[in-house]
Amino acid sequence: MRNYSNNKEINEFIHALLKNKQAEFCKGKKHDKLKIGNHKIPIPKTPSDYRSVKNFIGDVNRLIKTMEERRCNV
Repeated sequence: MRNYSNNKEINEFIHALLKNKQAEFCKGKKHDKLKIGNHKIPIPKTPSDYRSVKNFIGDVNRLIKTMEERRCNV
């Protein structure tokens, strides 16, 4: 199992997204990224405070939700 971040919660979240094929992993020069649709979100390697985990998970979930809504409206 690959480590995408030093944070356990972020790793588990990313593994679940990749397993469900909701996102793709993109290797970057400085930051690895999650690709969801046409959007790329940088993965925090070393989250600096307790809010960064919640913010990252919230951003990804919000983006997935908007992508699903757009598919339903088309």
